[in-house]
Amino acid sequence: MHTITQLYEYDISNNIYCFSFNTVCNPCAIQYDFIGKFEHLEEDTKNILKWLKADNLTQSLAPPIRPTNASLLTNHYWNQLPHTLKLSFLKHYILYYLSFDYDFPLRNE
Repeated sequence: MHTITQLYEYDISNNIYCFSFNTVCNPCAIQYDFIGKFEHLEEDTKNILKWLKADNLTQSLAPPIRPTNASLLTNHYWNQLPHTLKLSFLKHYILYYLSFDYDFPLRNE
C-alpha cells in the first residue's frame, strides 16, 4: 500500500500529465471568447446562452449538486505531506491553480 506522500512524489517526478495545459490549450495564442469552469457550469451556461441570444433555452446542463466531504479529505491528506513536498507540488502546478482559479491548499488545520 502506498502513502499519500508517495503518490505526490510520483505525480511530481513522473509528470503524469504528459503535456501541460498551457501547451495543449495555448491560452496566450488564442483569443478565447469564453473560458468556463466546471464548478460554475450552471451560471456559465446561462451567460453563454445569453451572449448567444439564445437564453430562451433553459434546459439545465449541470449535474445535480450533491454535497461531499472532499474538501475535508483534501485537507486531511494535504496536512500529512512534508512542507518541502507541498512546495514542490504547488510549484509544479501553479499555472493550473492560477489559470483555473482553484484555491491553494496552504492551510494546516
